[in-house]
Amino acid sequence: MKTMKPSEMSDETLLKQEKAVKTGIYVLSVALLIVLLIQIVLLTRRGFTATIAIPFALIPIVLVNVRTHKELQAEIKKRNL
Repeated sequence: MKTMKPSEMSDETLLKQEKAVKTGIYVLSVALLIVLLIQIVLLTRRGFTATIAIPFALIPIVLVNVRTHKELQAEIKKRNL
């Protein structure tokens, strides 16, 4: 599937994409927070393991989604939707 720029999307597609990205940001952020808390508990009980790096390694995905959301919001504002 080819990725479209926000300026090339229809109004309906733009709003749908914005909602999907926003939901993805929230779900992934909550999941990463839960995994981080679990890793902290495991760290105190079992000591250091390499799995503590997993939540930190996935943070760039959240950041990319936040940037995409900002781009979509800017296009929505530009179109007065």
